[in-house]
Amino acid sequence: MNDVVIDISRIAAIAVVNFFIGAIPFSVIMCWLFLKKDVRTINDGNPGAVNTFKMGGPVLGWIVLILDLAKAAGPVLAAQLIFDVKGFALIPVAIAPVFGHAFSPFLKGKGGKAIATTFGLWGVMYAWGLFPFEGFAIFFFSNMLLDIIQESNGWTVSLASLAISAYMIVTRLFIIHPITDTGIAYIVIAFLNSAVIVYKHWGALKAPFKLRPWGTKPFSTENGSVHK
Repeated sequence: MNDVVIDISRIAAIAVVNFFIGAIPFSVIMCWLFLKKDVRTINDGNPGAVNTFKMGGPVLGWIVLILDLAKAAGPVLAAQLIFDVKGFALIPVAIAPVFGHAFSPFLKGKGGKAIATTFGLWGVMYAWGLFPFEGFAIFFFSNMLLDIIQESNGWTVSLASLAISAYMIVTRLFIIHPITDTGIAYIVIAFLNSAVIVYKHWGALKAPFKLRPWGTKPFSTENGSVHK
């Protein structure tokens, strides 16, 4: 009994630490530190890497993007390699940085849209699957494809995140055997991740899904397709 309590306490402590690491608003910090400006005053007001690129240029933008990737990837990787977190215990530990970024207490709960942290998270979820970095690859290529065929960034990233969930269900329940606790945990993490992204893009999702006119360039500022 004591061992169970200790283990739950350990997982809870790791999850809380991961949440607060994920909550660090690097875009706000770096723009204020180097530019003396608030990144939330431009474009859509999102405290993320894209607005940092717009306000501070490519160097500062890349620094913030790497930091946002790392604040999810680093803690989750450490939890798996150093603290041997696996199975259902992986759920709160892995999703915590994404929740921290999206609902940062340092920004009164008004954090970023969790795209970079999603990439960081799935870049280090390495438990055996059909191929390496599968969650990262599904999210990346789904984003690319959806941005080519339709216009709204909100629909692009939301559907791409749901693609991870669908992939995890199919592979963990119907292809990879035996079914494991870690496999089920991956499904739950994917759904929680999708829920955060859909919630953060809910305003954009109120607009109808609209196919991109033939000849319109994807990955541009046209028709609001810039990723946040």
